[in-house]
Amino acid sequence: EQIQRSNERLEFLAVTDGLTGLYNHRYFRKRLQEEFDRATRYALPLSCLIFDVDNFKRINDTYGHLQGDAILREMSVRILRTVRKSDIVARYGGEEFTVILPQTGIEGAAAEAARIHAELSTKPYPGMPDGTPVTVSIGVSTLDCENMLDSDALLRVADSALYEAKRLGKNRVVIGSPEGEKK
Repeated sequence: EQIQRSNERLEFLAVTDGLTGLYNHRYFRKRLQEEFDRATRYALPLSCLIFDVDNFKRINDTYGHLQGDAILREMSVRILRTVRKSDIVARYGGEEFTVILPQTGIEGAAAEAARIHAELSTKPYPGMPDGTPVTVSIGVSTLDCENMLDSDALLRVADSALYEAKRLGKNRVVIGSPEGEKK
């Protein structure tokens, strides 16, 4: 029984980000591939969000890395409160997060991205001075079986949309387009 509990603990640690308690990058990539395979096999909708904290370096430089860590932990709590139980939330790296949205088309993905954006960008964060905004930019992609040949394509479209959100001034959601993804 003790060995089983130890193994379960090691399994949990292997797939979990130590700071946020969310799934880690490696687990995200594994689950994205599994969900992609299922969606393409059974013609199911699938969407993906990737987002990061706007001006996070400035937050760390101004308020310290401990405050930056506290913001990431608080964001993790808020994200988990906002998403469905079936969604897979991970810390992608640094101040970047991802959400896999199984059985979710473009309308549902856009709505969930808007909910997450509002939850993360409109409420104050503990430890931050009043009126100091902490915002996120979000890129959204939805599976297009004709133009996306692998799970990386789904991620590339979401990532491109994130960069477009940054280019347009940050603090927004951008829906990506898979055109030109087929290679």
